[in-house]
Amino acid sequence: MQERLEQLLGKEEPPETLYLTHEWPWLNYDGIQMLKEFLDEHPHTQLVVFDTLARVRPPMKSSANPYYEDYKTIAPLKAVADRYKLAIVLVHHFRTAEGADPYDAVSGSSGLTAAADATMLLTPQRQQMSASLALTGRTIREQELALEFSEMGKWLLLGEVAEVRRSDFEREALNVLQEHGPLTPSQYAHLTGRKRDNVKNQLARMVSKNLLTM
Repeated sequence: MQERLEQLLGKEEPPETLYLTHEWPWLNYDGIQMLKEFLDEHPHTQLVVFDTLARVRPPMKSSANPYYEDYKTIAPLKAVADRYKLAIVLVHHFRTAEGADPYDAVSGSSGLTAAADATMLLTPQRQQMSASLALTGRTIREQELALEFSEMGKWLLLGEVAEVRRSDFEREALNVLQEHGPLTPSQYAHLTGRKRDNVKNQLARMVSKNLLTM
């Protein structure tokens, strides 16, 4: 933990309002009460992070209803977040199997995501220093963001995934057409110095991807 802080902060000292602990009682025993007591003593707290959720919830009994148990785990934390007007982030893992809905990848039942105000899926790209961050929730627009991992140990926001993954031509075309208005392939080629046939094919692909309309 000390090495991670040094990587993130450099020579700066950690803020006095940062509190770290490696132990916490299970949430459905003393964990919630202990969290309330901490927040009463530190009323200016804005963010609480549990890393990971599995560290603060007990094993589920084999006879238990997974949805009910998962919902029952998150609901008291949401109540605390609402009462103290702060954010509580629960770090959790993906399941091995993939579902039709990407949010089905959250390990456990849908009770976890149903009880939470928002769900964020961080998916690193294999053998790359980049990732995508999908977000959905009650009060946020569903979106997918492109991130890049920096040497400082921080994720940098590059923008919407769809925007970042656009080709150089697509970015150029959107800028040119926004500046000059509708153009024929010949007019576009004359303006940019590109070959007309290549421009015509590239613009047709953008139309098929719903990036442009005829």
